[in-house]
Amino acid sequence: MKPEQSFFYKRNRGRRRWLFLALILMLPLGILSSVSGSTAGKTERSAEKASGDRLLPVKSAASITGTDALGRRLKRVSGYQEEKYVGLFYFLWLGQQNQKAVYDITDILRTSALSQLLDTNSDAYPNDLTYFFNEPLYGYYNSADPFVLRKHIELFIAADIDFLVFDVSNGIYYDEVWMQMLALLEEYRLAGWNVPKTAFFTNTNSGEAVRHLYTALYRKKLYPELWFYGPYDKPLIIAREEEVPAALREFFCIRPPQWPLEEPREMGFPYMDLSKPQKLYTDLINVSVCQFSGPCSDGVSVPRGAQEGYYGRGYSAGTPENGNVRRILEGKNFQEQWEAAIRADPQMIFVTGWNEWIAQKSAEGCGWIDTFNTEWSRDIEMTKARDYASDDPEDYTRQGYGDNYYLQMINAIREYKGEKLTKEQAPLPERKTIDIAGSPAQWSFETGSPNVFYNIAVKNTPRDFAGASPALHYTQKAAENFITELRVTHDDTNLYFYLKTEEAIRPRKNGASNWMNLLFSVYERNRDKTEAPSWEGFQYVLNRTPVSDTLTSLERVRRDGEYVFESVQNVACSVQGNVMQIAVPFEALRISAQDFRLDFKAADSVEREDDIMDYYVSGCAVPLGRLTYSYSAAEAAAPKTRRSLAERILLAITGLLLIGAAAASLLYQYGTEKRMR
Repeated sequence: MKPEQSFFYKRNRGRRRWLFLALILMLPLGILSSVSGSTAGKTERSAEKASGDRLLPVKSAASITGTDALGRRLKRVSGYQEEKYVGLFYFLWLGQQNQKAVYDITDILRTSALSQLLDTNSDAYPNDLTYFFNEPLYGYYNSADPFVLRKHIELFIAADIDFLVFDVSNGIYYDEVWMQMLALLEEYRLAGWNVPKTAFFTNTNSGEAVRHLYTALYRKKLYPELWFYGPYDKPLIIAREEEVPAALREFFCIRPPQWPLEEPREMGFPYMDLSKPQKLYTDLINVSVCQFSGPCSDGVSVPRGAQEGYYGRGYSAGTPENGNVRRILEGKNFQEQWEAAIRADPQMIFVTGWNEWIAQKSAEGCGWIDTFNTEWSRDIEMTKARDYASDDPEDYTRQGYGDNYYLQMINAIREYKGEKLTKEQAPLPERKTIDIAGSPAQWSFETGSPNVFYNIAVKNTPRDFAGASPALHYTQKAAENFITELRVTHDDTNLYFYLKTEEAIRPRKNGASNWMNLLFSVYERNRDKTEAPSWEGFQYVLNRTPVSDTLTSLERVRRDGEYVFESVQNVACSVQGNVMQIAVPFEALRISAQDFRLDFKAADSVEREDDIMDYYVSGCAVPLGRLTYSYSAAEAAAPKTRRSLAERILLAITGLLLIGAAAASLLYQYGTEKRMR
C-alpha cells in the first residue's frame, strides 16, 4: 500500500489542512484589529457600564490630587474597590420654609451676646425660625438652585461618593429638590461619570413617607440607574419596617433608622454615633463631623474639657477637649472617627453630613438641636470663611473651615477603599513630539489614556436663582470659555499642553489676566514638596499676559504664598478653533524630562484669581476648586505608530482576500480528492 493511501497519512494530512486553514484565518484577525488602531492595553484602561441598550464610557477622577490649606496632600490612587461603599447624608431643606429673612448665628454673635440669642422672648431673634450656623461658600442658597446642585455633583464625583441619602426624616419630602437632583445626576451619568446613587432616610410617619416616595419615584421607574442597591438585591431605604405596608416591604431593602440614644439594632442605620470608637451595625459604620447627646447649642456651655456625649469638631481621644481652634480646623474628631471606621473595615461607611446648615430655634428653651455654630455643627460643605480670626473659639469676627473637611473626606475615602498607586499600577502616559502650529489631530490617544483629562462639569451654566429667603437672589456669569478637556504629553525637550473648549476659543478681552490660564507645579518623582515658591501649591502659570497669537507668557510665583508672579520666558502657543496648544521647554522649568511629576489645572473667567476658593464658584476650573490633575513622566511610553485609515482598510481587505483564497484552495483540494476516490 502506498504511504498516501494509509489511514495515518490521510489523518495527518487532514490535520495539516485544518491547521493551515486556522493559521490563515487567524492572520486577518490581527490585521482587522488594526482598523480601529492599536488596542494594546485598551481593554484594561477603559471601562463601560450598561444602561438599557446603551454602553456608557466611564470617565475616571482617580488622577485628581491636591493639597489643602493646612498642607495635607491627597493620597494618589489607581482606582477604587467596587465592593466598598461611602454614603453621604444630604439635606434638601434650605429655602423650603418660606422664611422671609436669613438668620446667621455666627454673624449674629459678632455683635450680640450669646444670652440675647438664646432668649426665647427675644423679638430680634424669634423662635421657631431656622438659623444658619455660618455662611456657605455658595451663599445662603436655596436647595433647588441648579447651579449649586451641579457644583455638589461635581464635588461628589471628584470625591468618589457612592451614594447620597436624602433626609426626609421629619415627614417633609421636598419632592422638587430631590427630583431636580436626580435629573442632574442622570445628566452627568449619561456624560460618562460614575455618579452617586440615591436613597432616602425616613423616620417620622415612616410608613407614609415610604408610600409617598414609592408612588412619586419607584413605581414610575424614574431614574432606576440612580437607585442605590449597594450589596443588596433591592433598593435601599431607611425606614421603620413595622410601619411600612407589606407590599412595599418586598420592594425595598429596609434598614431601621438608628438614633444615638436608642438601643442599638443589628441592622440599624445610624446618622450619628456617640460611641468612641463607633459601633459596627452589621456591615455599616457612621462617621460624623461632631457628636452631641443633647441640643447642639448646649455645646458652647459645656466645659472645655471632656464631657460625656459632647464632642465638637476638634475633640479627640488624644486631646479630649473642645474649643481648640487649630484642631477644629484640622477636623480632629472627624479624622478619629474615620480612622476607627477604616480599622473596622466595614462594607459601608455613612458620613454625616454634607449640607445641613440650619436648625430651628426652639420656643421651649432647648436652643438649637442639630446645629449651632462652626464648632458645633456637622457639615463638610465649604464655608465662605476659610479659617478663624483668632485662637479664641468665642471670637466670631471670622469663623470657618473653608474646604478643609472636603479634602479631608476625599483623603479618608481613598484610605478606606482606594487602590494604592504602585509603580506597577501607575498608568504610562504616551510621549509625543507636538508641532504647536500643527493640527490638533496629532494629539490622538487611546481610550482611557493617562494623557487625557476631562472637566467633570458638563455644561457652562450661569447662576440666576433665589436664595434661602425671597430677599436674596444669586447670579453668576457663565465662563467666557468653557474648557472641556485637557491633554498633556512631553518629549526630551518640551512639556506640551492641549486645552479644548466647548466652542471656538473667545479672544482675550481688555488685557484680562484670567483668560485660559494653566496653573501647574513640577516635582521630582516620589516627592510632594519643592523649595520653589508657590501659591496654593502652584509654582507656575501660563497665559496671564499673552504676547501674540504664537507666543504666550510663562511666569513663576515670586513670593511664597502670594499670587504675585515674575516672568520666566515667553513660550510657543497656537489657537485653532476650540483648541489651544502650548509648548514649555524643560530648560525653563529646570527639571529633567526623564523623571518628574506634574500637578496642574486650567481656568478661565475666575473672578478673584488670587482666591483659590473662588475656583469653586466663578468661571471654569478644571478640576474645580483646590483640586488638580496629576501627570507622571516616569517610564512614559514611547510614541505609538498609528497606521492611516487607508492603510488599515487596505490591510483588512487583504485579510479578507486571504480568507477567500484559503477557502477556495481547500474546496478545490477536497473536490479533487473526492473525484480520485
